[in-house]
Amino acid sequence: MSEALKREYQEKLGEDFGTVLYEVRNDWLTGLVRLKEYRVLFSDHDALKLLNAAGGAFMWDVQQILWRDLLLHVTRLTDPATMGRHENLSVQALPPFCQRPQLQAEYPELHAEVQALVDTAVAGAAAPRDWRNRRISHADRGLAIDPDAESLAPTSLRQVQVALDAVHAAIHTIAWQVVKQDTPNDVVVQPRAGAFLVYLRQLVTAVQYVDGIVDPEGNAEITDGEVAESFLTRVGRLPDWDEIGQVIELREAARRFR
Repeated sequence: MSEALKREYQEKLGEDFGTVLYEVRNDWLTGLVRLKEYRVLFSDHDALKLLNAAGGAFMWDVQQILWRDLLLHVTRLTDPATMGRHENLSVQALPPFCQRPQLQAEYPELHAEVQALVDTAVAGAAAPRDWRNRRISHADRGLAIDPDAESLAPTSLRQVQVALDAVHAAIHTIAWQVVKQDTPNDVVVQPRAGAFLVYLRQLVTAVQYVDGIVDPEGNAEITDGEVAESFLTRVGRLPDWDEIGQVIELREAARRFR
């Protein structure tokens, strides 16, 4: 995150407004990164096939955790600016700043434009908020025990994207008109989820390559100790039960990804 950008926001908007806009922008960027990484892992057929082979049950848990984190993220971004005595860092905090007399005089349409975009973001987060309120942050008793209770609202990646896009549009509108600063609706994701898939594929390729050398014809049983012993002898190893067992485990791993 750029401290220079933060100072620029503060100079053009005032320290309080500039700081809030900068931090909301950072929170939006974090949500965009989360969304992109979720898609890298769980929206591609080949990636899903690889993850399921590596550990489908565990990766299902990871998917649920990341999905719920995404839902929580868009609800936090779009929560009311104040809840009782508590003030939230939220896109809903931005429109009131736009009503300041100096900004109103110089940019008379700014408040209405930003408010409309904030309303779109809040509406887009309605279903995630239902999940947050009745399942993720709280356990709704009726939902848990009453078969006739109202079902949770359907959620989708599209809803998350719409909410994040509207948050971006509100940030961009202020930054473009007042700060004269472009805010692209994109972020360069550091190689995390993508790198994980690359490394996993490299490991798969490596164990399959070795398996092909151990059993070139692909006909021997994976647990065939003589085949493992023969391979170890060919590569200059003195076979013992531990190394034979390691070769068998390697072959099991290789066949899992066929």
